[in-house]
Amino acid sequence: NLEIADKVRQQSIRRAIVIICALATGGLLCLVLIGTVLVKNINRIVREREEALLKTRKINEHLEQSVEDRTRKLKQSNEELRLESRERHQAQQEVVKQIKFLYDTINALSHTFYVIDVKDYSLLLYNKVVERLGTPNGATCYQLTHRQDTPCCSQEHPCPLQKVMRTGKPFTVDHVHFDK
Repeated sequence: NLEIADKVRQQSIRRAIVIICALATGGLLCLVLIGTVLVKNINRIVREREEALLKTRKINEHLEQSVEDRTRKLKQSNEELRLESRERHQAQQEVVKQIKFLYDTINALSHTFYVIDVKDYSLLLYNKVVERLGTPNGATCYQLTHRQDTPCCSQEHPCPLQKVMRTGKPFTVDHVHFDK
């Protein structure tokens, strides 16, 4: 009986060892399987991060190039604007000189001289001699020179402005004008 009990015990030990080995192998296989899945996931995450980093670098390089291009274009535009501004300032100075020359020339005349607006007969430009006729600011030619409320229209005093507008040709007429 002792032998049988010893055999049963040995068989039980063997079975326990087989079960333990099977469980250990299964656990090991589970660990290997879990490790493989973890390694694959880690590799995927690393690969995705590397791809994202590469994309970010490319985007940064593109942005840096865009910034350089735009900065260069902006500098060029600024330089062109500075040059244009200088040219415009010089042109304005030249216009001011020409206007002064025109006024000096008109004011050097010993007779009246004025430019009339065809829309309302107001004086756009006049010399100092015109001031002898009265206050020219806002006045019409017929108010200032003939003391009338309407443009000249008689045979003795035809309106030269109307004649020029009607014919499109120069017209000369001698009028009697009032002085102060």
